[in-house]
Amino acid sequence: MLSLVNKQKKAKLLIPVPLHKELAKGTLKSIMKQAELSLEELLELL
Repeated sequence: MLSLVNKQKKAKLLIPVPLHKELAKGTLKSIMKQAELSLEELLELL
């Protein structure tokens, strides 16, 4: 389980993330949608 904190919205999200070496494209897109995270924001975090 991944816990994310959105400082702008002062909200905390719990998002299940599979522990696979690779995630399917659809799974990653779903996780990003739940986290309200754009591709650019994800890349900044990596």
